Amino acid sequence: MSKSHSTLRSFCSKVSHITPLTRCQSYLSAKTAIGAGVAWAVAQVVEPHGRPYFAPIAVVIIVQPTISDSLSRAFQRVIGVILGVATS
Repeated sequence: MSKSHSTLRSFCSKVSHITPLTRCQSYLSAKTAIGAGVAWAVAQVVEPHGRPYFAPIAVVIIVQPTISDSLSRAFQRVIGVILGVATS
């Protein structure tokens, strides 16, 4: 057996004990991935020669399990950016 097969087998035996994702975790992961993809696409359209990678990073930081929590986190981020720009 080659080294790569034994390494893969060792990895699989370690990973098999991890519990499966819950429905809520899967939903949050999908929501974050879709939001990050949309943010990337919008950032490319709005500023094609800018730095579009900041948009998906913001999505990953902001997205929460509920809409109200996500909006609250987004509001906090906007206020933080405004204060940061004002003080610099």
